[in-house]
Amino acid sequence: ISSLVLHIDITHTYVGDLEVTLSGPDGTSVKVHDRAGGSSDNLITSYESGGGGRLVPFVGKAVGGIWQLRVADLAGLDIGKLNRWKLVATV
Repeated sequence: ISSLVLHIDITHTYVGDLEVTLSGPDGTSVKVHDRAGGSSDNLITSYESGGGGRLVPFVGKAVGGIWQLRVADLAGLDIGKLNRWKLVATV
């Protein structure tokens, strides 16, 4: 991988409850969202490896294999939905 972009679309009424982690095929894991955003609605954003972005740890790794996105709601009052996610890798 020379660059990686993660696009996520999560419907939720309090994004400050959410923790989002991307794991690559080799076991590398990166927490891309860590309970930031407070009471804002919905987490529709992208994370990348360029410019020192959060996905830098995946640069230089193999792209083939199983990728996992883990979304955890760490509070109990409201619910959300992972609508879609997409990885765009340049090798």
